[in-house]
Amino acid sequence: DLHSFPTRRSSDLLSSDDRVLRGLQSRVKKGKVTLQWLPIKDGFSEMIIYKAINGDKPMLWRSLTTPVTSVEDSDIQPDNTYLYLFKVILKDNSPTPTEKIEVKTINN
Repeated sequence: DLHSFPTRRSSDLLSSDDRVLRGLQSRVKKGKVTLQWLPIKDGFSEMIIYKAINGDKPMLWRSLTTPVTSVEDSDIQPDNTYLYLFKVILKDNSPTPTEKIEVKTINN
């Protein structure tokens, strides 16, 4: 009997595998951070990236409207911790959960 199942909103059905931004990873090399992710399958209207340094308040860092799968940050210093927050706005203008990645730079 289908009526015995509780009614669920579509937002309840999202599992961690259904994240819009998947495969987020970072690489630190030669004074720059490269952030990369898997292609977003349904596209997006805007990807907003915020950056925080050593626990400071996140500031708007980049706003992307083209379907890229990586960005580079060369404005980094050794011995810092950078937090990048990704907010993807879908084509229907609905926001998605914020994804975060923390990157530590070490003195080379």
